Amino acid sequence: MNAVGARFITITAYQLPATEGFRLEYHWDLEGTLLGFTYDLIDKKIDSIFDICPAVDWIEREIYEGYAIEFAGRPYQPLMLLEGVTPGVNLREAPTTEVAK
Repeated sequence: MNAVGARFITITAYQLPATEGFRLEYHWDLEGTLLGFTYDLIDKKIDSIFDICPAVDWIEREIYEGYAIEFAGRPYQPLMLLEGVTPGVNLREAPTTEVAK
């Protein structure tokens, strides 16, 4: 996408019904035309595009924390999670670790 001058917009992530996994939608702007690329994930893992598009940094980390989807091949630094909280706070099932109050 960088080679043709497309501009990264964001990634939308959501959990599919039952045990169908997750869906990621990558959104790009190419000269005023919005492009979307959809990926269905069963195992909660996808290659990161951070090395070729640094603009994905924040959203990949948000998706990791919210849905525990791993973006392989990139360093990870926490954004919002408190120490000891397991990624996946937006999953339908309860997170496995809770922070003591």
